[in-house]
Amino acid sequence: MNRSAIEPSNRRDAPPNRHHRANHRPTEEDAQVIPTKPTARQTLVLAIAIAIVGLIIGLVWQQSTADPADRSAGTAGSTEAIESKPDTGAIHAFDVLTADSAAVSEPEPTVSAPLPPPDLPLAEIYDELAERARRGDADAACRLAAELDRCTTARRYLTAIQRYEEFAANSGLRDSEKESVPPDDSTIAMLASTLERYEPIETLCRGVESERLREAYDFQRIAAERGSPSMRLLYATRPMLDRTYFLDDLDRWHDYREAAPIMLQRALAEGVTGAVPPLALSHVPQSHAPPIPLGVRQPDPDRFMTFQFLSRMLGLDPFRLDPVLDRMTSELDPKRVKNAYTQAEQLRARYFANPQSTMTESPPATSDDPEELCRH
Repeated sequence: MNRSAIEPSNRRDAPPNRHHRANHRPTEEDAQVIPTKPTARQTLVLAIAIAIVGLIIGLVWQQSTADPADRSAGTAGSTEAIESKPDTGAIHAFDVLTADSAAVSEPEPTVSAPLPPPDLPLAEIYDELAERARRGDADAACRLAAELDRCTTARRYLTAIQRYEEFAANSGLRDSEKESVPPDDSTIAMLASTLERYEPIETLCRGVESERLREAYDFQRIAAERGSPSMRLLYATRPMLDRTYFLDDLDRWHDYREAAPIMLQRALAEGVTGAVPPLALSHVPQSHAPPIPLGVRQPDPDRFMTFQFLSRMLGLDPFRLDPVLDRMTSELDPKRVKNAYTQAEQLRARYFANPQSTMTESPPATSDDPEELCRH
């Protein structure tokens, strides 16, 4: 019998034959198409990619709240889209710095009693701090917000490590009898460092329910309203909201978007130089906006030029917006540019003329030490 007539072809498009495959020895050509187990580094990359999906969704949602006219301007990328916006800068550049700030009632300063010692279990001090915060104690509110926020951060990192370990185990990267591929040294060092940093914090957070951790924003809001100018800056630029599960906090996000611009301009009026660059960033037209996340977006070319000119006068440009300013000044009507520059000079003379009253130090963006975060 002609064996070639019944044996399967070696061509890749031939149908599979179980008998043939069972007795078939893998060749060098087959090895090229046999799937291999992912390496530790590949697994780590995949785990990190999964972890940031929520953040990406959050940023997309933030961008979706921008003014529709600005989103269309971003698509067109044309000067005409910017020119079509009304020249509101001359009227509203001092919104909260004048009329709106007068409408915001300044709370009476509170003298805070000594706070509990640091690094006590949060469950033991929560009730005391919460009661004092709700009575308007800004120091207690800031301390409790920072405690809750660091618990959220610690649990997020420790959960990510646990998921990575489970994923690695299920993928045969460890505890495997054959071809065990352990994580490389850099991965082990990173995981060990993270555990060393956050496990002691998680110990202090035991007994605090996850739902209660969401209250960090509520107490940060009290601290920003009644506390120091730097707390207003921290609130506006780093709200203690979970961007990963932002759909669970839509009401708080809405409140933040309403209050953050006022807090920023109040901080500027109190001489906080660090408030000026975020104000400029918040007003960048969508067609010129750099990919820098900021919870507050109020695109307006005139306001942007005013605050970016002021940032330049103060020697500040953390978001690298000077090239955007130069491009816009070459595109827009010279009268609008001159008007924005004049208003920047007025703001500088009004709030930053006296170096002794100017606050150049900003609170840390994040800290594992609640006292450090709140002492500014």
